[in-house]
Amino acid sequence: MKRVVVLGSTGSIGQQALEVCRLRGYEVVGLAAGKNLEALSRQIALWKPRLVAAEESLHKELKARFPGLRLATAEEVAALEAEVAVAAAPRDPRRASPSCTHSSALLKRSTMGRRPRLPSIANASAKSAAARAVKRVPCSSARPAAVAV
Repeated sequence: MKRVVVLGSTGSIGQQALEVCRLRGYEVVGLAAGKNLEALSRQIALWKPRLVAAEESLHKELKARFPGLRLATAEEVAALEAEVAVAAAPRDPRRASPSCTHSSALLKRSTMGRRPRLPSIANASAKSAAARAVKRVPCSSARPAAVAV
């Protein structure tokens, strides 16, 4: 079973990636999200990931809802051993939101110094990406891409 890390799990692309994981029976080992508590809570309940990263303001509520939950930084989630990592990849970092740029930097940093987790990256249309791969379409300023699995 393939292990997957999703950075930006509560965003539209993260949710689509998780849907592909559900359909293919992949194990989601790490989630990183911003401040959407309800969406993240649903994802934690469904996937039971090993590590979760979220804004610090959510930590107390997440611990109350999920007593055994291991909270970590986004860097720690990105560094988890997994065959596939899904993250935003901005086309123009100057126009991307800070969280979008941060996710891309985390993904690059987490694969430095060892064989990359991503088998291959290829341009793909949004319609065909879900059929072939976990879709990696980042924030509004980014180009569509897919991570083949």
